[in-house]
Amino acid sequence: IEAQRNRRQFQKTSVPRALCMLIVIIMISLLNYYAFISSKAPSQLDFSNYVASDEPPINELPPERRRVPTAGSSAEISLEEKLAVEKANEERIRQRIQGTPIENEKKQVAAEIDHRVGDIVNHTHGDQKTLALLYPTGLFGGYRNQAMRFVAFITHAFENNYTQIFLPSLLWATSIGSGSNHQTVSEWQPVPHDLLFDVDYWNSLGELPTLVSNLSYSDCWEYSTPDQSLKQNNSVSLLAKATLERGFLSPISDLARQVVLRETVINPRKVDVLAQVSNCTHPAAYGGGRGAGRLWNEYGVHQAKRLKDKTDFPFNADSKVLKALRPKELWRNVAKECVENAGAKNYLALHARLELEMMNHRCGADMERSLKKIFEMVEDIATNNLSSLNLTGVFLAVSRSRMEMKDKIFYKGDIKAIADENIRTLYQVVGNKTLKGSGLKGGLLPVFECGEHALKRYYENHPNSMDYGSTLESIINFHIATEASVFVGVSRSSYSTDIWTQRYHQGKGNENYEYTSEGIKKVANGGLPPPHSNCVKKKS
Repeated sequence: IEAQRNRRQFQKTSVPRALCMLIVIIMISLLNYYAFISSKAPSQLDFSNYVASDEPPINELPPERRRVPTAGSSAEISLEEKLAVEKANEERIRQRIQGTPIENEKKQVAAEIDHRVGDIVNHTHGDQKTLALLYPTGLFGGYRNQAMRFVAFITHAFENNYTQIFLPSLLWATSIGSGSNHQTVSEWQPVPHDLLFDVDYWNSLGELPTLVSNLSYSDCWEYSTPDQSLKQNNSVSLLAKATLERGFLSPISDLARQVVLRETVINPRKVDVLAQVSNCTHPAAYGGGRGAGRLWNEYGVHQAKRLKDKTDFPFNADSKVLKALRPKELWRNVAKECVENAGAKNYLALHARLELEMMNHRCGADMERSLKKIFEMVEDIATNNLSSLNLTGVFLAVSRSRMEMKDKIFYKGDIKAIADENIRTLYQVVGNKTLKGSGLKGGLLPVFECGEHALKRYYENHPNSMDYGSTLESIINFHIATEASVFVGVSRSSYSTDIWTQRYHQGKGNENYEYTSEGIKKVANGGLPPPHSNCVKKKS
């Protein structure tokens, strides 16, 4: 009887006992598997195998590599989908802050940007202090005014011991539609730094903070995620898509995307979002500000102190940036081809600041306004003072489209008469669509343009290219002028001042000239001009 009782008791407890043992075994196996997977997971987002191709236009890549980022939530998206997207973004940011590796996100983000993080080569990607340019508003203004703001930004990095600049954050401004590719309505859009300039060259000099394309971790940068509808949306420009996929500072990413897509139109002089990213540390952010902005104001302070104390710009940031901002090889080749097509081996570069807005600007008040008179001055100096150089052409750096503008505010009175005469002179000497230019010296000295014209040829040969706008035209003209045998510029122009300065540091200062109302004369001080300063309004 006792034996039977024990047997029944064993049968009651054996099954639960076996189940418990099985559960323990399964849990141990799962823990071992998790430990194995964790040991194989990457410690950071690494895009070292995803370097962009040398050709910038997105549509020139094979179809399978044309990946486009999202612009954020669509206007038609449901409330539930919006909440789901926001929750996913919050979780992604939380995991980034904690440093948790996200293998799926790594693959996804890398797939989005592998072809179009510009020509970004993965340089130093450690935990060094890194600074990002605040967007909105990025850089704005004319090309050289943007360059001044950029110098102030780099100076801020020096002053605060930032050794790295986060390359995806560097956005210049370009005007689309003013004589550029495809579009007819002029509007300002951001254009990524690496689509314009030679990043490798900048970093090879070792004189400035390193431009880096990614970070080992970030508490404040948000890459875009794929959006098929945006990819197929032909109303969104290729340039906008290329900008979106680089990502934005996460606290203001929604606003940044809306501005890029022009869903929200802002006045850069009336927007300041720096306070919203004040807690960002890697990268930290700087820029923005109302009015002309922090960077413009700081540049002015540095220049005023430099002029007063007769000292160098802090950290020599101006000359270092001027030297390092070399156009990408693609655009240097476009410039070289333009000069070669003109047959001008030894050429004089002329920066004629005759655009309609400059003739109405206080900086242009004392400038010679007649293109015919300026050409006569160039013809005279080429025949007499520079005869030993055997010049074979004159390169004219000017915005033809802005000379042809008929702005309702400025195009009137005496300015209208001068502008009309300048256009007639331009067509006669340089030519237009139907007329071949006569050149100077009875045709012995042809006059040619490059910026707008060179890019027009490029777009014709690359019909699927994105439109880079007016800033690239200015960059190409600037580069050609620095390479010229002789350069003739105009005082009170930041564009001319920077060309003179760069040529001086290249050893070409002896052939720096300026045109005035009285004639052309050499730039004093061996060709090194005084620092550019803001033009003061004259008392009426």
